[in-house]
Amino acid sequence: MTEKLTSSTVVSFAESNDLWHRAKESLHAGQVAEAESLYKQALDKRIAALGEGDHTVGEIIDEIGVMYLHTGKIEAAKAEFQRALGLLEKSFYPGHYYLGSVVEHLGDCAVKEAKWDEAEVQFKRALEIYEKTLSADHRSILIAMHKLSETYRHSSKFTEAETVINKGLKQIDSPLGPSEEFRYELALLYQA
Repeated sequence: MTEKLTSSTVVSFAESNDLWHRAKESLHAGQVAEAESLYKQALDKRIAALGEGDHTVGEIIDEIGVMYLHTGKIEAAKAEFQRALGLLEKSFYPGHYYLGSVVEHLGDCAVKEAKWDEAEVQFKRALEIYEKTLSADHRSILIAMHKLSETYRHSSKFTEAETVINKGLKQIDSPLGPSEEFRYELALLYQA
């Protein structure tokens, strides 16, 4: 941001941060309607303070999408994720870390709708972003692998699913890793 900060901009930014924090607390407490209102106010204040081109605007929009996804409003969630992705793609290069979770959330929407081919595309892209930007044993990589293998299983792409699961198992072959989740997915795959 190269514009000069004014006192009203600073106030809007601070108010946005406060509203954003309160929205997260409300959502955590199960007060979805209150959280939605607070998120939208935080978003309006953030745009007023920094403009729509700031990446944190995309982060707030993504969180609104997650809220919609968890409350079963799939179409509303997808619209928010697409909006967030568009804003973040303007701010960052195509493989930037911030895009990974939004792309993964789009895959989650596709899973809710049983659109396995669409989910596969999104989870592959998210996994690619995570693998380029995070360490190999990062939880986000393992979660994306798990989601991709489940998607392959539902699409009857058993060989691809097994490849992803085995790759994940190699990365987490330690007593502290979530290897049981991958072994369970592998058992489901063999059963299918």
